[in-house]
Amino acid sequence: MTTETVPAPGKWIGIDLNTTGSIAVVAEPGTGFTAGLGKEARIIHDNFSRKRKENKSKKSKNSTKRIDRCEKEQLMDLNRYLSHEIIKIALNLNCGIKFEMISKKSRKKGMNPEKIYDFSINGWYFKNLCQMVENRAVRCGITVIYVDPSFTSQICSRCGRFGHRHRKVFSCPHCGYQENADINAALNIARSPVPESVKAVRNKEREEKRKIKVELKRLQKEKWNEIHEDPLLSKDNVMLFFEKTACEI
Repeated sequence: MTTETVPAPGKWIGIDLNTTGSIAVVAEPGTGFTAGLGKEARIIHDNFSRKRKENKSKKSKNSTKRIDRCEKEQLMDLNRYLSHEIIKIALNLNCGIKFEMISKKSRKKGMNPEKIYDFSINGWYFKNLCQMVENRAVRCGITVIYVDPSFTSQICSRCGRFGHRHRKVFSCPHCGYQENADINAALNIARSPVPESVKAVRNKEREEKRKIKVELKRLQKEKWNEIHEDPLLSKDNVMLFFEKTACEI
């Protein structure tokens, strides 16, 4: 059974999502830990994009669907691995996880975010990665929140003033700080303030979990006392009762 791990104040890892290079860049300001994950995602997508273009001349719909299905399966397998690695980092550093907020609308006009060919930040792939991380985090008791990504790629993570970004290099003219632009953005995401509404929801969830655990323990104790008093109660019936009670709660 996993126990809830509540990160200490300020203990967060920031994750910057990208469509080029490492698609998930992880950074933790306190220890200076950084990691670039998922470089294979863009390679997989580009390879299947070429296959789709080659298949266009053949005008075969079945073949195109097969290519889309294969690409989606490979990218989802990669997401399972990436979500496992992100959770492992969070557990090792005893941190919560901050993602940049992903818009519900696709950035490109007329682009369907559910289609496999949409590899934008607002497309299905990055939403699927965030969802997988959330699902694993719930089982491990790790908090996942989304913060406003505005200016995270333009502000210096050292002095907090605006700097210059050129492709993958960020430089600050004020303090002379120079770093990989994605790492700088991930550090800014990690330092972004936690909204008060998120704190309230998180505290409410913890209180509800605590009440459920107390109630289950009380019911278990009562039922075990009944077993000793009534020999007709079988072990299987008792276990079914516990499962049913847990679902009702």
